[in-house]
Amino acid sequence: MGPPANLPNFEDLAAAIAAETGEAQEEGEPVDSFLGRLQGRGTNVHERAAEALRGGSPAPTSLHADLLRLYRAPQSVRLVTTNFDELFEQAAAQVFDTPSSVFTAPALPLGSSFRGIVHVHGDLADPRGMVLTDADFGRAYLTEGWARRFLVDLFRTYSVLFVGYSHSDTVMNYLSRALPPDACDRFALTDEPDSTKWQLFGVQPIRYEKSAEGDHSTLAEGVRRLSDYSRRGLLDWQRDIAEIANKPPPLDDEAVDLIDQAVSDPERCRFFTDAASHVDWIAWLERRGYLAALFGIEDLSERDERLARWLAARFARDHPSSLFLLIGRNRLRVHPLFWWELARVVHDEDHRLSAALLARWVSLLLSTASRIPDASLLLFLGERCAEAGLTDSLLDVFDAMAAGGLAIEPGFVLASEDDDGPPVSVQTDRQHDPMLQFSLERLHEDHLKPNLQEVAESLLERVVRHLAERHRTLRSWQQATRDSDEMSFNRSAIEPHEQDQDRYLQSVDVLIDVARDALERLVATRPDAGARWCDRLVEAEAPLLRRLAVHALPRRTDLDADEKIRWLLFSIDLHRTATHHETFLAVRACYPAASARQRQATIDAIREYEWPRRDNDREQYTASTHFAWFHWLSDSDPDCDLAREALADIQERYTDFRLREYPDLTHYESTSWDGDHDGPESPWSVEELLSRPAAESLEELLSFLDNGPSEPGRAELLRTVGEAATQDFEWGLALADALAGSEDWDSDLWTTLLRSWSGELDEDRHRRALARLGNVELYRHHVRALAELLRSLVKDGGPPYAPALLEESDHLARSLWAHCGQDDGELESGGWLTVAINHPAGVLTEYWVWSLSLWRNRHDPRPAAMDEEHSSALLQLINEREVAGRLGRAVLARALGFLLAADEAWTREHLVPLFEGADGDDQQAVWDGLLYGRMDHNVITAIEGAIFAAIPYMSDLFPSQGQHRRAFIALCTSVVTYLVDDPLDAWTPEFFKAADESDKRFFAGSLGNRIREVDDARQRELWDRWLKRYWENRLQGVPVPLTDGEVAVMVNWAGYFESLFPEVVDLAVRMPRVPLDGWPVLHEINEGDQWSSYPEATVRLLIYVAEHGESGAFWHEGQHLVEKLSGLDLSEGAATQLDELRARHGPS
Repeated sequence: MGPPANLPNFEDLAAAIAAETGEAQEEGEPVDSFLGRLQGRGTNVHERAAEALRGGSPAPTSLHADLLRLYRAPQSVRLVTTNFDELFEQAAAQVFDTPSSVFTAPALPLGSSFRGIVHVHGDLADPRGMVLTDADFGRAYLTEGWARRFLVDLFRTYSVLFVGYSHSDTVMNYLSRALPPDACDRFALTDEPDSTKWQLFGVQPIRYEKSAEGDHSTLAEGVRRLSDYSRRGLLDWQRDIAEIANKPPPLDDEAVDLIDQAVSDPERCRFFTDAASHVDWIAWLERRGYLAALFGIEDLSERDERLARWLAARFARDHPSSLFLLIGRNRLRVHPLFWWELARVVHDEDHRLSAALLARWVSLLLSTASRIPDASLLLFLGERCAEAGLTDSLLDVFDAMAAGGLAIEPGFVLASEDDDGPPVSVQTDRQHDPMLQFSLERLHEDHLKPNLQEVAESLLERVVRHLAERHRTLRSWQQATRDSDEMSFNRSAIEPHEQDQDRYLQSVDVLIDVARDALERLVATRPDAGARWCDRLVEAEAPLLRRLAVHALPRRTDLDADEKIRWLLFSIDLHRTATHHETFLAVRACYPAASARQRQATIDAIREYEWPRRDNDREQYTASTHFAWFHWLSDSDPDCDLAREALADIQERYTDFRLREYPDLTHYESTSWDGDHDGPESPWSVEELLSRPAAESLEELLSFLDNGPSEPGRAELLRTVGEAATQDFEWGLALADALAGSEDWDSDLWTTLLRSWSGELDEDRHRRALARLGNVELYRHHVRALAELLRSLVKDGGPPYAPALLEESDHLARSLWAHCGQDDGELESGGWLTVAINHPAGVLTEYWVWSLSLWRNRHDPRPAAMDEEHSSALLQLINEREVAGRLGRAVLARALGFLLAADEAWTREHLVPLFEGADGDDQQAVWDGLLYGRMDHNVITAIEGAIFAAIPYMSDLFPSQGQHRRAFIALCTSVVTYLVDDPLDAWTPEFFKAADESDKRFFAGSLGNRIREVDDARQRELWDRWLKRYWENRLQGVPVPLTDGEVAVMVNWAGYFESLFPEVVDLAVRMPRVPLDGWPVLHEINEGDQWSSYPEATVRLLIYVAEHGESGAFWHEGQHLVEKLSGLDLSEGAATQLDELRARHGPS
């Protein structure tokens, strides 16, 4: 190795060792064998080698430094040398601020996991350990094997580049024995033209040229440029790429390689697309295969998406022909995303195209659109065409939007003789684009309808074709006939109709509207064309098209009334279901103006109809059809004697016939959901009930039953009785007395009365009502309604007189408790508290809690303990072992905070122990109630031990990841935050033993909420007491490693801290690299002042989030933060990082 290293190669080193010994290397003798022979004759080979290597005052060459410069930091260096000198260490001191780790044989690190400089054959610091002789090599690679073990692991783990070796080197011969066949890629920089021997080693040679014998400057220059490349920063890439991309495509290899690398990398590709504007780049990229994905069907990569946006934005307006030819060369197969980008540019209203160019682009886009193109984009294209006066293009866009499709779904019945598989159903409307119906409607209403005079016939032609095609598709799948298909069935009327407005409209509805408007315009302004179309449509197979023809009939000006009816009778069977509605409307419109002769012909045609099925009811069904028609004719012209007489004849024979509400519709569905009652009414009104003494009505009220869905029902009766009892208290009281007198204790009238007394009454009326509730049979049948009445008396403090009634209501409540178990009902319908508050036991417990509150409030000062009445009542339900007791305890647990304030000693003695040691259902019930209640410091302090004891059973108590489990975890968070001096000792280990990943994430979020809600001083107290140690421990896997979900949440903590922000960031950026939703923490910092107080820490956090956050969401907040930070006094390193961040994520 030449100056300044001044080091001999292995052969020259051997010669220096042998100098003055009188020995020389024999021809063909390996160097290590020669040195071994010298060692055997007594020459101190190792010491003489060290003297020879030190003698030339060696210094590192540029090659040493450049090889190290391949690494960004000393901690990332991974370099193995067989040299004995310390030139790499010296070079490392020049390249890096801090030294790299150094390992020397035989004390080698693991080859599969190391960082630093490794002297695999020893170094000058200990000449005795240098591997020189054949015996040394034998120990290193065979007997002791430390070099072999290290290198085998190295080659299996890492890709390796050999620098400064030849395949004939002694060292290389030994190294080859350590090259396992299953190793990673291996390369060698070499000047040797013969690659065969390298390949025998499994090494791929990379050849460089020597300008003269012994001149390896080309190698040094190549490594220098490679190190420059590896250290090129993002801003360097941006500058270099832009410099080339700003011009036409390059010819020199280096520039071509640089653009190849740029376009191959999603991040650097943006630098290219930001700068490249010359049209020749299109062909250059196509030739090299970079645009192929834009004309395929596979999902596009981020790089491909960027190229699609670039092509559309750069060239669709200014160089359209180049894109036309590009698309043409690819057989008009355009990827949907590329199509979307092109369409977006073409419809851009801020940069409008000329009419001629717009027409060409629309033609191409429609020719290359996918089966289900973006309806919104088609709408925008149509709008641009309309604004440019491109009527034909506008119609083409509408045509593309109107096209149907085939969608296959699970069905119910499919008539098929040759298929016994599962039934299927088909649709001809596009099911996956909710914008289609809206877009079609907007295009028609805003741009086609105003120009209907010009486009009516062309538009009608297109729509009729689509409707006919859809009908044919349905017939192919045996889901349509000439008289019926789904499209026609779903459309009540061709004209706008209330029944159609109440259902979900589809694109076919817009097509029907368009065809109707166009046909109406034709028959009004071009009668001959309109008549021609009606004659054509009435013969069509699709029922919708025939309905259109009949719909247009009354509006035709080429026929008089008689001719219209004759056309109808000749062309359409009056009784066809498919055209039923339109036929009825046409006859109603034409009949009054028709002659008497034509009226009679119409009546005769109706009379000729007979019910098609020959069964016992045929005559009645036939008469019913005649009845509907004659009634319709009579309503059309009330003065027509012919219709009136025909109707009278039917009515005389069938006196029970009643006209349907909508005789012109084959089916009608009401979808009224307003508050008006639209069902059967009560048999008596409130006024009628109050007009008679309640006792006189009792028998009728008790005996009235439901008579069918169309008749007055009992539910309506009970509602009316309740309204009457509310309106007239005395009448209700009299009804209660009558019920008691007849001993009808089980009547549902009692429930109605009890609910009417739960409203606003005065003290006297309430007392009189309570006086009538003393019968045990009443309790047995109406315990829930009675409990709800009592609760209404005291809930939220009750009316002002409520305390005066407590003695009576408490007595009634005690009597009711024994009957609560009779109404267990469905106890599995929800959590325990949910069941409780809808169960008599829970309602009565709520009564006792509110009653206790009333009792306390009437004392001043409030008592420190509850009275015997309430104590004994609550103890009764606490000690109740049946389901009723469990439900009552759930309600008491919700009121734990109030009960602690009312009587802490009693509550700690009787209620708090329920949270521990009970069986599963009992413990679940109280926890369920507690977690719905209000948590304050007293509550948490009282049950701290119970919370800790419940942690191991968290999954049993709260088996689902629902509200209760999260509430329990939030309780744990409150305890460790506010009550426990050192949660790390027992609490957090216990929690993490029981927690799953979702629990851990929620715990992290809950801790974050606690941090966020306290001031800076409290944050410091938490941090110093345990939170910092907790975070440090979690980074070390104590008590368990951080999960990805926790990291994603904990990174947000940084935004909550104030003066501790830099210290928190130090820990945050040490967390594992996981996908982040990084915008919340950046939003917090943007809203706060951490960025201005601690800019360097903010930059560190910003870079961490940027490296792992989703680009779009992150940059929305990140760009504001970058702009703020850019105006501050930052270190050079931080400023560069911000510049690179802006280059990486900034607007393209």
